[in-house]
Amino acid sequence: MRQILLTLSMICLFFTSQAHVGEKINQLSRTSLSSIKGTSFQNDDAVKLIDDYLVFNQENQVDYLYNPNNGELVLYLKDGLQKVEVMDYHITSQITNVDFKVNDKIILHVSYYTDSGKILLTRSKQYSEFWEEYIPVITEL
Repeated sequence: MRQILLTLSMICLFFTSQAHVGEKINQLSRTSLSSIKGTSFQNDDAVKLIDDYLVFNQENQVDYLYNPNNGELVLYLKDGLQKVEVMDYHITSQITNVDFKVNDKIILHVSYYTDSGKILLTRSKQYSEFWEEYIPVITEL
């Protein structure tokens, strides 16, 4: 039964993600990104913002961010998505890079193909006091 629910969840995620692709091209324009760069979005507004660029899902009090193109888990937040800021972006003829700061802790980098809005890669990292450097993470340290 759990496997069937998981499969149905992935199918729904796939169809939702296909609708996101067309919308993403508009969200990736220089005008759109410059209008929100440096602005901090909190709680429901943070969820709405991040859902424009990835797929947001909440399950059992844990917030999950997925790559809408392949359904892969990008990040999960045990304490929820509380705050998001577009730190920076860089647009070239082929790739658009967007850096988000999530919950004031995690730097989430997403690279999109400029012409299609599809995701090329995602990376998330957080500064570790122990290691004294940024390390790759999929959840908060």
